[in-house]
Amino acid sequence: MLQDIPKSPFSRGYSGEHSSLEEACETPLNKSDQFIAFLFQDDGYITMMSEDWMSIFTYPNCAGFNETIVDHFMKPFQLLFEDTPYLSPNMDKIVHKDSCRESYYDIMDYLKGFINAYPDKPKFSMSSIINLAHNRQNALSSSDDYFYHFFKDSIKDVSFF
Repeated sequence: MLQDIPKSPFSRGYSGEHSSLEEACETPLNKSDQFIAFLFQDDGYITMMSEDWMSIFTYPNCAGFNETIVDHFMKPFQLLFEDTPYLSPNMDKIVHKDSCRESYYDIMDYLKGFINAYPDKPKFSMSSIINLAHNRQNALSSSDDYFYHFFKDSIKDVSFF
């Protein structure tokens, strides 16, 4: 159900932009001024978005984004793994070389490259890692060491708001 986001001590509050779920679903998300990455772009941040399931913003059959909405977008890479007519049957073999590599490694490599490419600029990243535990809830703990080392070793001197 669509509803206004109420004012709280931590936010300004926002009025809903659409009168119905159908209207919201039919309206491309890039037409919204409330997408969080737009707020960071307006404040001068370099922005990035990545996902391991490209339907996250279009499920079920919604418009999603119909143009690039961030400075760095992993969607072209993801299209080669998931979407006809872009689907490349050899993509997984080319990228992963028959390894047992989980899809979140690609996203985290992309994030690491993004962070390192702009050492002196403010950055905002939105990364959605769905496949890790979507159908296998117990698989989440198998990534603990990976994420511990990623954040410990890769991201130094980062401030979180």
